[in-house]
Amino acid sequence: MKRLFGKSVLFLALILLAMVFSPAGTTADGVVLGVILPLSGTHAALGHMQKNSMLMAVEEINARGGISGKKLALDIRDSGGQVRNARALVDHFVNDKGYPIVLGGFSSSVAAALADKCEQKHIPVVVVTGSDDAITLQNYRYVFRVSPPRSRYPVAALDFARSRFGRANIVLITERSIYGDAMARTVRQASSAAGWTISGEWKFDSGSRNLEAIYSEALAAAPKVIFLSAFPPDGSKIITELKLMSPGSVIFNLTPASTTAGSYAQCGASCEGVINPALWLPGAVQSAARYREKYVARYDSEPDYHGAQAYAAVMVADQAIRKAGAAQAESVRDALVGITVSTPYGRVNFREWEGFVNQNDPPNYVLQWTGSAFEVVWPEQFRTAEPVLPKDH
Repeated sequence: MKRLFGKSVLFLALILLAMVFSPAGTTADGVVLGVILPLSGTHAALGHMQKNSMLMAVEEINARGGISGKKLALDIRDSGGQVRNARALVDHFVNDKGYPIVLGGFSSSVAAALADKCEQKHIPVVVVTGSDDAITLQNYRYVFRVSPPRSRYPVAALDFARSRFGRANIVLITERSIYGDAMARTVRQASSAAGWTISGEWKFDSGSRNLEAIYSEALAAAPKVIFLSAFPPDGSKIITELKLMSPGSVIFNLTPASTTAGSYAQCGASCEGVINPALWLPGAVQSAARYREKYVARYDSEPDYHGAQAYAAVMVADQAIRKAGAAQAESVRDALVGITVSTPYGRVNFREWEGFVNQNDPPNYVLQWTGSAFEVVWPEQFRTAEPVLPKDH
């Protein structure tokens, strides 16, 4: 019995020793990261774009030798776009798997839930896309975000508008949603400094078919500029009608998703001249161009900024684990603070600014639809064409 007890103690000691020298989130073969994406539901197509992009990043990291000789792997789970699923997956990743970091968060609601849960669990999370400002305004220690906060989305577009349309008469037409409300609020804040007169604001429900009353009332104000916030397919439909009824007005659609390939294909020349903010330019940095070319060759489709953000998140996690020297949550969190990584999404650097904590602040751009493609019109150093505006502007 004494001998058996001695063996039990020795066995327990070996288990404890293994726990000390085998960091959480690692196996004999590699380092595993937890990923939560919407692979089913409303955002499934973009979720799969992000999954593809992340796997491409892992492939390239492993081709260079992995992390200190260990292969990098992802445990990718489907949230279905549901908050409860995302929170349950964080519990699984922490309690059952011991992963050192979580990546994901597409919609703002899911991203906010991930942020809250990961902060409670003391595991770092790199939010890929969720844009609600509040996510990184909570003074969280474990929450980091690659994508800009929502209030930064239209910054370049508003700068461009101020440079071209001083003291203009403007109107706002926005989707009845959190994003639409945020864009209207941002334009209102910018209008005072720009000297713009807001002649009216109108809201519409996504999928609405009869918006003639809104068009008539808005255009009766004879606006020089129309600020619109409409996701596809609403955006192209509304722009077509507005262009037909008021060809002399300049339309800014403040929804970056509208710049995805093919989003204006259905209206073509009817949408010519519309101006959009963009969160990513494939030609802005060499690594972005390489990522785009490889994605197109492999999947026969165009990636957009959602994919570039996902690729960047994996690169950031890789560099943080290298910097930490171990795949352990607390060490990785410390390594993420102030980290700077060059990625296809541009430089990612988490820092504090204007109340945001551990927030990246990537540049954004302004594009104009020519009727068949987009041209970059702002900032000037990235310009591929001069903006085309109605003659009276």
